[in-house]
Amino acid sequence: MSCFFDSLSHFFNADSNALRNEICNYLESNAPIMDDIETKTILDIIHPDYVNVMRQQSTWAGGVEISAACNIWNIAIAVHSNQEKPIIFEPLHKNHKYLIHLFWTGNHYQPLRI
Repeated sequence: MSCFFDSLSHFFNADSNALRNEICNYLESNAPIMDDIETKTILDIIHPDYVNVMRQQSTWAGGVEISAACNIWNIAIAVHSNQEKPIIFEPLHKNHKYLIHLFWTGNHYQPLRI
């Protein structure tokens, strides 16, 4: 299981596997995660079979999945770490419904209630 999807499940009150599949379906459909470049192009650079690898429960999520989640659910995600300022991921149109907070330890995401 991936801690990112488990963390998302705390905010959406949904099964982490269902959230993983929804994000993978979004990526597989070539829906946008960045301006001016196709999602398929980004994924092919990372791994030629990216979505199938991400569908495996043992695969960790990262920036690609965070960006997809922002676009799917129209949210912003603040990723906090030991740095001074969090990294804020937003949907492409920048107009989000709400902001959720995650803490990144360097190898683990956990939900933050702020």
